[in-house]
Amino acid sequence: MYVIRMPFGKYRMESRINKMLDEETQYTPIMRFILTDKQKRIFTAERFCFRGSIDDWIIIGKPDSLVNLLETHLHHLGKDTYYDLF
Repeated sequence: MYVIRMPFGKYRMESRINKMLDEETQYTPIMRFILTDKQKRIFTAERFCFRGSIDDWIIIGKPDSLVNLLETHLHHLGKDTYYDLF
């Protein structure tokens, strides 16, 4: 977790800043499946990475059929394990 230091007033308290960040920050789990081989119907799964240095789509796992990718990755949506996928 990042600690932000502000030089003014009641917002200077770290607990207040952390509370504000928790209440105001949203990370929506987003996943997409890209068709990479039309003949074999092979897809690549990607999730959006919200790290400030990345902020882009990252590939999660190996290319596979859409059914296999859905079974492997879909249950992570809405859970903390989503952020471990890469």
